[in-house]
Amino acid sequence: ANTDILLGKNCGLKTLQVGGGVHKLSDIRRWEKSECPKDQKLVADYYIDSLGIYYQSCND
Repeated sequence: ANTDILLGKNCGLKTLQVGGGVHKLSDIRRWEKSECPKDQKLVADYYIDSLGIYYQSCND
């Protein structure tokens, strides 16, 4: 289960999905298109392929 994203959503926080984790980008795209509120709640506010990309951009 995508508990990290659900926790953030349930607490009103912005969420970040990191690629290479439990779910693939194709899963996220499927949930975005779903009419099921439970699926839509699994979609993070932001997506990044890896934390290394974020870390590098912060240090530039």
